[in-house]
Amino acid sequence: AYNPYIFGNNRNFEYICNKIPQFNLSMKLRLILATALTVMSGLWAMADGPFRLHRYDTLKSTPINSENIVFVGNSITNMHEWWEAFGSDHRIINRGTSGGFSYEILENLESFIDGKPEKLFLMIGTNDISTGIAPATVVSNIRTIITRIQQESPRTKIHIQSILPRVHEPQNTNNKAANEMLKALCAELDVTYLDLWDALLGVRNYGEWSADGLHLYAAGYRIWCKQIAPYVDENAECVYQDSYSNINSGMNNSNGMRSSYFGMLPLTTDDVIIVGDEMIHGGEWHELLRSPRIKSRGTGWGYGGLSLDQHKTQLTAILTGNGNKQNPAKIFFYCGTSDKNITKYGALIDEAKRLSPASQLYIMAQIPMAGTNNNAVVSFNSQLQNLAVQKGATYVDTYTPLLNSSGTADPECITSDYLYGRGYIKVANTLAEYLQEENVDPVSLEEFETIYAVRTARNTLANAIATAAGLTYGDGIGQYPESEKPAVDALVEQATKILQASDFDPAAASKTATAIESAINSLLSRINQPKPSTDAEQYLYTICSSLRNSYFTTATPTGLYGYTGNADKQDITGVWKFETRTDGTFNIISPADGSYMNPAASHNTQIKLSASEPSTGWTISHASTVGMYVIHSGTSCQLNQTTLNGNQVYNWYGGTSAPDREDAGCQFTLKEYNGKFAESEFTTGWYEIELANDLNGYLTAGTHHILNAENEYRQSNTNYYALKFAAKPSDAPKAWVHITVKGNIYQFTSLNGHGIQENCISSRASLPSSNPTVTASATIDGAYAIGKWSYYSNDGNESPYVGKSSASDNSYYLTRVNDSDLETYDIYTVSMTGTTPAAEVGQDVRLTLNHPENKGIRSVYAGGTFFVPKGTTLVYDDFSAPSHAGNANPEITVDPENHTITLDYTKQHIETGISQIDTNVTDTEKAYYNLQGMRMARPTRSGIYIHNGIKIRL
Repeated sequence: AYNPYIFGNNRNFEYICNKIPQFNLSMKLRLILATALTVMSGLWAMADGPFRLHRYDTLKSTPINSENIVFVGNSITNMHEWWEAFGSDHRIINRGTSGGFSYEILENLESFIDGKPEKLFLMIGTNDISTGIAPATVVSNIRTIITRIQQESPRTKIHIQSILPRVHEPQNTNNKAANEMLKALCAELDVTYLDLWDALLGVRNYGEWSADGLHLYAAGYRIWCKQIAPYVDENAECVYQDSYSNINSGMNNSNGMRSSYFGMLPLTTDDVIIVGDEMIHGGEWHELLRSPRIKSRGTGWGYGGLSLDQHKTQLTAILTGNGNKQNPAKIFFYCGTSDKNITKYGALIDEAKRLSPASQLYIMAQIPMAGTNNNAVVSFNSQLQNLAVQKGATYVDTYTPLLNSSGTADPECITSDYLYGRGYIKVANTLAEYLQEENVDPVSLEEFETIYAVRTARNTLANAIATAAGLTYGDGIGQYPESEKPAVDALVEQATKILQASDFDPAAASKTATAIESAINSLLSRINQPKPSTDAEQYLYTICSSLRNSYFTTATPTGLYGYTGNADKQDITGVWKFETRTDGTFNIISPADGSYMNPAASHNTQIKLSASEPSTGWTISHASTVGMYVIHSGTSCQLNQTTLNGNQVYNWYGGTSAPDREDAGCQFTLKEYNGKFAESEFTTGWYEIELANDLNGYLTAGTHHILNAENEYRQSNTNYYALKFAAKPSDAPKAWVHITVKGNIYQFTSLNGHGIQENCISSRASLPSSNPTVTASATIDGAYAIGKWSYYSNDGNESPYVGKSSASDNSYYLTRVNDSDLETYDIYTVSMTGTTPAAEVGQDVRLTLNHPENKGIRSVYAGGTFFVPKGTTLVYDDFSAPSHAGNANPEITVDPENHTITLDYTKQHIETGISQIDTNVTDTEKAYYNLQGMRMARPTRSGIYIHNGIKIRL
């Protein structure tokens, strides 16, 4: 049920839950964090899971008071030393966590606000969005964060900072959409919105502002700090001078960006710095030791950290930087976890002596590793102790305080080789013994116990409230009996008052959290069952693994029951109906072909479909997460969404006697599907295509792309133009596209008559070889994903384009043009006879309509469409066409009854009036035509002849 990337293993997490009394929760509440952290795809690919847990635990360790100014966010916040950048303002504290998500902020919010701080600056969301969480979900989480702060700490001034730009343009589109919603939210809730987007656009460019197009060098934070300084404090100023440059210590990554801060931050002779790797960077030392003289120079976010050579190189940035340093009073070193080389450690100490000869040097012992075998650490610490004697430094034993009574690493201090809150307190108190002159006042272990217990209790109660808030009541799927709502609401109200009280009562919080948990547990089994389908009534549902990548359970075309490659419900194969069997269980049936979900699958194999009714049925039961279900057949088969073999759905059961209600892959969201299937959602007709991310962009007429373009640019299989979104034109037809539906094949045709293939190449074919698919959007209700279309920006002005992508993960509104709107036009379709296709599609013959009332585009190809107001008369002189096939004057015929226009290069246009007869033309020079314009022999002196461009009727 727990992912090892987060918890190390189940045993470690269970140990924490049970060993620490304040964290000894029931399985249901323990799962709140676990299930929330398993929401999105790709999350476990990140190596920062253990870091995040140890960081959140560390942030429970130090008190917050009413004077504090709290910076909350992800790595972009975590990386920076905010309090030093604003002149070593000891009131400013950092609550950023690398890899952090908006829902994790909610889960740990009490650790940031329980002391009712003066101000709070929040930036969160880029990690959510980059892993597929919808902008609206991020904003919803931030709404909850704001609301809770306003309820519990109404004096706190909240500042919501816009999500920053990043080099990845698809995410930028969603980041901008989230920012627009955040701006509106802040106006609604009366909090300050700080728009940093334009000021920090440079972060997208590798170089001065960023090493990775996402995080910032000191030069970027300099801009940021100047932007927000008036909000931090009326006297706040950024210490990063304009003349200072980034010093990356030869590391073009996050470590190099961290070095750049050290190069710009000043040092005085009163300062004490702690140089080290992730262990040092993970602690807020000026808070732990309660002194503005203590400054962290730790670098890294994963276990192991910098090499000793890198630490040595980085000392130049730390100790000389931009010429703004004095020798600090003391330097503590915690280095070498990645390469235990005593010779290189000695070179590091020698370099410190050279650069800062007046500083006292201290060498910290390496902390024990989690587990029992610490022989390498003990041996290296012995070498460090000798090295300290040789170099005239002081050895600090930070190893022994972290051992338990068995002489191994204390798991209450160290988990997965990361130092947790209790461990940081012990290390800080050890360092304090060597900081008597600095008058430090470390957070004691007794204070820690109280703070940690209170924050754990508060977060537990707040999470219980959040779990209760997820309950919905009524007769719908995923809902619970309405009769239970008043009792749960009363408990939530009681819990809210406990959190708001000035004298927080942990015992009352624990009792109320238990009561809420009990109420929820009693409700879980009473979740509504799906409505069974009958011959008279059909009820259709989607089955979604909301806690594991949000995959919709989908029947594959080959008849195997399995998976979707993405989070879209693609078509009829992604919906299901439930029919009641005589024993009260369900048959689960695919309406695509009437096949049954068959529970006759072996353990850890894919569940398949069968054409006939299986011998046993399915039970739909409650999951451990509110509003969710497990689906199982007796004790022989249970659905589990895996990420194996194309995300197949497996039989989870291995002979257990009860369904697994807790594993993320076993828990499913059922939603009643009231829409139509994709293959019948559309009928042939005219549509508008609009971006579904509040960018107000329509696919519309343009010049550098193919859609509704009057004069296409070069088009080939290797050279094609994207489709551009622009503001909706005043002449509505210019934003219309014709969609022809044939089964589940979709032909998108521009006004100019060319089809639009999947890769955005134009095509003459009535059905292009690679048609875009159309599926319901997985992220935005009422929107659709168009296969392999992905929007991006390529002109520097953030104008949205759409081009071919490897995945159809962007959303569009496809709006059918109303019949009443169409009825205001005469819509003419152009056909062409006698034309020869050009080598490139864009060089084909075009027909131009010059009529002043033309509401569409001026020039179209074969199959193109002209829109004119109802009743408009079109005549030959309204059109023009190029010379082609030796005919400079092709016939153009308008058929008002059938609304067609024919361009015929097999005929020349003939004037119907009588022209002046040229009596000087001899019979031998005359070419004779009949009244239909066909050349003929001269049997009589009747008909029409043309000579030197003069038309003569005889």
